[in-house]
Amino acid sequence: MRDSPKTSVFSGEVLANAERVLRRFPLCDRCLGRLFARYGYAMSNLSRGRAIKTALAMAYHPLVERGEEGARDALAELARNAGYPLTELARYYGIGVEKRPCYICGNRIEFIIPDLVKKAAERLKGIEFSSLVVGVKQGSLIEMREREVIEYLNTDSWEEVRREVRREVGKALQRLTGVPAEFREPDVVVLLDLDKQDVEVLPQPVYVRGRYVKGGRMISQLPWITREGLLKYSRNITDAVRKVLMPLFYGDDVVLHAAGREDADARMLGWGRPFIAEITSPRRRRPALPERAGEYPWIVLSFEGLARHSDVTRVKTSRPMKAYRVIALVHGGVSEEDVKEVEERLKGTVVKQLTPKRVLRRKKEYLRERRVVNIRGRVLGGYVAEFFLVVESGLYVKELFHGDEGRTEPSVASILGREVEVLFLDVLEVLGE
Repeated sequence: MRDSPKTSVFSGEVLANAERVLRRFPLCDRCLGRLFARYGYAMSNLSRGRAIKTALAMAYHPLVERGEEGARDALAELARNAGYPLTELARYYGIGVEKRPCYICGNRIEFIIPDLVKKAAERLKGIEFSSLVVGVKQGSLIEMREREVIEYLNTDSWEEVRREVRREVGKALQRLTGVPAEFREPDVVVLLDLDKQDVEVLPQPVYVRGRYVKGGRMISQLPWITREGLLKYSRNITDAVRKVLMPLFYGDDVVLHAAGREDADARMLGWGRPFIAEITSPRRRRPALPERAGEYPWIVLSFEGLARHSDVTRVKTSRPMKAYRVIALVHGGVSEEDVKEVEERLKGTVVKQLTPKRVLRRKKEYLRERRVVNIRGRVLGGYVAEFFLVVESGLYVKELFHGDEGRTEPSVASILGREVEVLFLDVLEVLGE
C-alpha cells in the first residue's frame, strides 16, 4: 500500500477511476454505475454501481486486515462516500462513518423513477394511443451536477442521467400499457421534469386528409379577423372542419393546411380543394370519420382518412395546375373578335406578375412568372364575357384580367386596351391531385 491514501491501489481502469471519484464525491449505486455504463455486459447501472462498490470493499478487506499503512483512512473516506458494503467493512474494523448523500441526485433517483412512472400512468388514462416516447427536460440540477463529476473524472464511459431515466420510465410504461415505443411519429410524448419530479403528457397531433367544396361566396378559408378584432366573414372553411372533427377527436383545436387558397369571393367547385386537418392534443385518435359532411350552408366536406405529418408539407408545397371560370365585365363592350384575340395572345403565354397590390400588406414584393396553359371564352352580352382557363399554380387570376395597374403583363385589359373587372371567379378544379 502506498503512503498517500489519495493514490489508487488499483491498476485496472474501472476500479482505479471508481476509487478516485468516490474519494471526491459521494455517489449512490445508480449514479456511480452510470459513470461506467460502457463496462459490464447486460448490467443495469444500479447493479453495476453495486458491483463496483463490492469489488472495492473486497479489495480493501485484506489491506486493512494486514494493517497496511493508510488503508484504514482510505477505507473510512470511501465508506463515507460510497456507503454499503464499504460502511459495513469499516464498522467491522471499528471505523465509525456516516454515509453522505449522493452528490448528483441526493439519494433521490431510486424514488424519482417509480414516482415518475406512477404519475405518467395516471395522466395517460383517458387518452387513446398505440405508441409513445419518453423525453426528459434538459438543464436539471441533477444533470448539471453529473456534468461536474464527469469533468472531474474525464471519462467517456458514462451515460447521462436523462438517458437512463428516459429508458427506465419508458420500459416501465411499456410494461404497464402494453404499448411499444415509437421514436419517429409517436401518438404520445411523455415529458419528464427531474427538478419538479413531474410529468407532462403531450398527445401528438392527428392529421386527417380531406377536401372541401365551397359552393357560395364570401366564405374565407381561414377565420379573417379585421384590425378592429371583428370577424370579416361570417363563414369559413376552418370553422366548418373544426365543427365536424372536434367532437370526434376531443382535441384542443384544428389547424387547416390546404393546397393553396382561393379568394373569399371565389367558389371552389369540382372535387374540391385538398387539405390536411391537424387536430392538436387529441384524446381520441382513430374515430370513425364521416365520408361527407355539409352542415354549414354552401360548404361540403369530404374526409379521406388519416394522414401523416409529412403529408402536410406535401400538400402545402404541391403546385398543381388549376382550372378557373371567370365572368368579366369589359368597359366599352366586348366582341367575339376581342375574345379570340385574348385566346390567341394568352394561350401558352408566360405571364409576369409583381405581387398584387391587394396582398402587399402580408406578402413581399416579388416578380413571379406563371404560364397560362389554355384559355377559351365566349361573349355573354354586350359588356360581359365568360372565360375558362387552366393556369400554373400561383398565378393570380383576377390580376390576369384587370392588369393590376400594369403590375401583371400581359393581361386581358392590356390586350384589349380597356378596363376589365372580374365579376365572378370560380375554381373549377385543382388538377393533378
